[in-house]
Amino acid sequence: MKLTTLAKIGVLASAPIWLVACGGDDDNNGPTAPSPSPSPTPAPDVTVSYQIEVTNLTQAQPLAPYAALLHGQNYRGWHIGEPASEGLEMLAEAGAPAEFIGEATSAMSSAAGDGPLMPGNSVSFEISTTMSSSDYAMHNWQLTLASMAGNTNDAFAGVTGLDIASLAMGETMVQLVPIYDAGTEANTETAETVPGPAGGGEGFNEMRDDIMDQVTMHPGVVTAADGYADSTLNQAHRFDQYPMLIKITRM
Repeated sequence: MKLTTLAKIGVLASAPIWLVACGGDDDNNGPTAPSPSPSPTPAPDVTVSYQIEVTNLTQAQPLAPYAALLHGQNYRGWHIGEPASEGLEMLAEAGAPAEFIGEATSAMSSAAGDGPLMPGNSVSFEISTTMSSSDYAMHNWQLTLASMAGNTNDAFAGVTGLDIASLAMGETMVQLVPIYDAGTEANTETAETVPGPAGGGEGFNEMRDDIMDQVTMHPGVVTAADGYADSTLNQAHRFDQYPMLIKITRM
C-alpha cells in the first residue's frame, strides 16, 4: 500500500511541471507585425498633341517634303557656323527628310511630308508624343521643322529648338521661318545642280564643294535677271523675305 501511494504522489507531483512546460509556447510569439502599406498608384502617362499648319510664302519656290521632330532640349538640327550633318545635307540638297529624321535618335516623335508644298499652298499635320507625368512636369520638349527650297542648290527653310511646351490647351503660336544655306554645295544655280522644276538637275551629291562647309543664313539667289547667265533661276525664284509660315496649335 505504501508503494502504491508513493507512486500516485510521484505522478501527481510531476503533472504541474509538464503543464507549465507545454503552456509557455504561446507566450513566445511576440506582438503581431503590422501589415505593409499599399504602394501608391503611379501617375498616368500624359500625351501631348499639336496641329501644325505650314504655308509656303514664296512666289516660285516649291518646298520639299518637310521633316518635323518633337524632342528634348539637348537636340538641335543644326548650328549656325558648324557643318551640316549628312542628314541635313540630304534634306537641303535633295529634299529627302528620312535621314535627317533618322539621325535624331533621341527624338520623342517625328513626322514627314509626302510631297512638295507649292507656293501659296498650306499643309496641316498632327504630331504627338506620350511621356511620363514627371517628364511632362519638366516641360522641356521642343519642335524642329525643316524643308528644302526646291529651286536652289542647298537652301532650306527651318526652325530648330522652338519652345512649344509652354502653349496652353487650344492656344496657337504663329512663327515666320527663316531660310538657311546648308553650306554643302556651291550655289551655282545651274540647271544641272538645281533639282526643282526650274532646273530638273541632280539633288544630293556627296561631294561638298562649298568652300564654307557650314550652315549660314542664306544670302539669296542671284538669278539670270541679275546678269548671271549660267543661272537657271529668274526673279520669281528670289526669297528676300521669310519663305515659310508655321501655325502651331496645342490640341
